[in-house]
Amino acid sequence: MSGTLQLVVDTNLFHECKSLDAADFPWSDLGAFNAIELIVSDTVQSELDRQKKDTRQRVRRRAVQAVSWFREMLKTGVQEHLFRAQGPRVVMRVSPQTASQEHPDLLNLSVDDDKIVGVAVALAKAAPGQDVRLLSHDTRPISKANAVGLPFLFVPDTWMREPEADDAEREIRQLKEEIAELRKTHPALELGVVSAVDRKLNLIRDALAPLTEDEARGMLNRVSQRFSLSAVETAFARTAAARRNDSFGMRGSLVRIQPPPEQIKRDREETYPAWIAACVGHLGGLAAQMNVRLAAPPISVTLSNIGYRPAENVVIRFTARGHFLIAPPNKGGYAPELDDLPRVPSPPTERLMRDGQEIAYATHVRSVFDSGLTDLARYLPRSTDRSDEDWYYEPDRPKEPVDSFDLECRRFRHGANPEHFDVLIFPQTQDAVARGALEVEVSASNVGRKITATFPVTVATTFKSPVSFLDEILARQDLFRDERDARRSPF
Repeated sequence: MSGTLQLVVDTNLFHECKSLDAADFPWSDLGAFNAIELIVSDTVQSELDRQKKDTRQRVRRRAVQAVSWFREMLKTGVQEHLFRAQGPRVVMRVSPQTASQEHPDLLNLSVDDDKIVGVAVALAKAAPGQDVRLLSHDTRPISKANAVGLPFLFVPDTWMREPEADDAEREIRQLKEEIAELRKTHPALELGVVSAVDRKLNLIRDALAPLTEDEARGMLNRVSQRFSLSAVETAFARTAAARRNDSFGMRGSLVRIQPPPEQIKRDREETYPAWIAACVGHLGGLAAQMNVRLAAPPISVTLSNIGYRPAENVVIRFTARGHFLIAPPNKGGYAPELDDLPRVPSPPTERLMRDGQEIAYATHVRSVFDSGLTDLARYLPRSTDRSDEDWYYEPDRPKEPVDSFDLECRRFRHGANPEHFDVLIFPQTQDAVARGALEVEVSASNVGRKITATFPVTVATTFKSPVSFLDEILARQDLFRDERDARRSPF
């Protein structure tokens, strides 16, 4: 081990470090020395004397402790205060040495930091064989020591004590503890979400892609086969015949006038193909209508009462932010009400004349669009017989995706398992990635403030061909049901 290290100390040694007389103080962090002498200059001693009356309790307490060591040395007549007997031996001495005058261009001796450096310079010059260094935690005195060629050491980080709370901080901590104790007599609501990463949700779903050009051509062929020109003309002809038969009982001679050939040709070459194309366009547009009702897997939001009393009249509100709508899960899903196919245009038919006047009768065939999906608009009315501890939609369960919906519970017990609320996310964009957030707000009549949480949501959509879906829809259509109904109905 090396010999003795003499350290001319700055005032911050007494304020910023752990207790110097602690048995486990890490003195050896300075290096392998047999002995360490802490030299206290008159400047440091005077500053500590002034700090005994400081308004800051931490500063005042540390200054009083240091000055008590100086007083004990004077009272007992000893020249040093012992901090550690060995390993290494550590003592503190008060030095009457005045500051060196050798560096007037570098040291301003009216400044306390420069005075301390000047004392260290003088002590080093008086004992050239001694290892004399400046010890400080501040950069200014260290930079001054470096400028005059004096060895120095920064106070090691391992010596620094944990920050100590002042009076204001202690009062705040005490108030927080009192609030925590007070909360133990009240409900305490806590929100969470299942399967979130850093409270963020990443979801995936499948949706229908627009028809490609090849798919559209194929759909055109299938619609043409499903509703062929001959089938349409036959349906209208039968309807006309049924109406015509009803008119035979009327008095007067009946005259039948056939449509002109050019009108029949125009219907077959222009009107009918245009209607088939309109049907294909309509079917192609169903993908976008369906997509806004295709949800990602449900999000499960949890609500817990970790307090010490039940929460009264609890309301939880879910709100969609961004290009989303939301709804609770429903067994039948949330299929949209799809529009009818374009009305079948009436082909040219014969006209009936009686006594010089045309007999008017309906010869159209209505297109009744049948999606084959469950009618989701019908729900049982809300029961007025409610349990206080169950959750109910307020005012009613959503019948379709919405921006926001609420549930309420009159008495939400504490200490029970978390309540789970499943929420479906419906992207309202045809983009492959939709971003937004689910905002959850909870209030209770006996909880002072609302609890809110916002969970960012990203939904990635995989678009798939709509052909199978559209073929199934197409197969359900029966344009001839009205033709059958017409034959049973009087004119």
